[in-house]
Amino acid sequence: MRRRRYRDQLYAGDGDEGQEERQHVEELPHKNPRGGLISVSSGGQHATLCSIARKGQKMVIGVGDRECEYIQERYAPFKEIFPTLQLLDKSQVFDVEPNVVRGNRGGMRPEDVRALYVRDELTTCNFMALSEHFVRTANGQGKHLQPMLNTEVKDVRREGSGYRVVTNNGTFNSKFVVFSACGYSLLFAQRMGVGLEYSVLPVAGSFYFAPNVLRGKVYTVQNPALPFAAIHGDPDIGADNQTRFGPTALPLPLLERYNIRSFPDFLRVMRLDTRVMSVYLKLLGDSTIRNYMLRNFLFEVPVLSRLLFLRDARKIVPSLTLRDLRYSVGYGGVRPQLVDKNNKKLLLGQSKITNGDGCIYNITASPGATTCVSNAEIDMREICAHIGATIDENKLRRHYFEGEYAI
Repeated sequence: MRRRRYRDQLYAGDGDEGQEERQHVEELPHKNPRGGLISVSSGGQHATLCSIARKGQKMVIGVGDRECEYIQERYAPFKEIFPTLQLLDKSQVFDVEPNVVRGNRGGMRPEDVRALYVRDELTTCNFMALSEHFVRTANGQGKHLQPMLNTEVKDVRREGSGYRVVTNNGTFNSKFVVFSACGYSLLFAQRMGVGLEYSVLPVAGSFYFAPNVLRGKVYTVQNPALPFAAIHGDPDIGADNQTRFGPTALPLPLLERYNIRSFPDFLRVMRLDTRVMSVYLKLLGDSTIRNYMLRNFLFEVPVLSRLLFLRDARKIVPSLTLRDLRYSVGYGGVRPQLVDKNNKKLLLGQSKITNGDGCIYNITASPGATTCVSNAEIDMREICAHIGATIDENKLRRHYFEGEYAI
């Protein structure tokens, strides 16, 4: 509920619509694209005016025979959802992204490479500029919206037919409250008696910068045994197009990255019991996950971190050297993965909890920008139904769902 000053909050470069991120389950690509597309569409409508988004290329690469076979298999079903998607062989990848194919000693890398590729579409968004634009737009036509940054929400309690919101900058009454505060959303939910069946596993992500070695976004195939995002690289819109590689995946007992004061809140929301422990022990009992977590702990150790991360980054750009990499200080947020205590399993992706009576609790990654407008639409519909407001569906469709990125 506080404003956090981490750089990834300001320049969340992923404007992806779902083509390149290898999902954890096969059905998810059919469910996920709309959220990202809404964000891209809303940014694209105003990109020229506000300079908030840009076009470029992006791809997901398979390296080696097994991953190349997987890329080949996934092309047809993804093509149905994303008609501009292309399947590239190694020589074609070299034509559009040469450093992915160049070896570390010159010539071509020895492994086979294939890619699912999208050319010249909106790929990157300055979400700070997009947020500022949303605020300006919301204040048009006689409306008045007052953002309150650096404001801490101390308490939310039921009062009459609405809610009383207590902050360090005053107390407010509201008919409806939406919590979009990463792991803190679950903390507020549990304080209000909602979501008690969940615990949380916060996973922090870190990044590394390298020179401008990529022309666009390059994702890698997700290891199906790991419930964490695979490494990718892309030119950073907020760092003079230096290539940013990451994320790492470090389980941390914090709800806010770099904020040790969030440790007590983590303990409150973790609600440790035998069911939570069984999930943690199951994760640690898997040698692949255990070794991956250990490796990511070492990614935070100075000097050693670059040596270890270089190996992973070379999957994307084999010619990278140790001198090319530097740790991105201040970048990276926290993704709160929910633990379903009743079913004793880790829930992947973002979550939404509602009390059905005027409160929504969005538990997304920090910053959670890619599907922000999709979440806003879902929340808007529930809010309007609760307070008896009407939605101009035609205007909504024209503004967000029609045009180059029609949904």
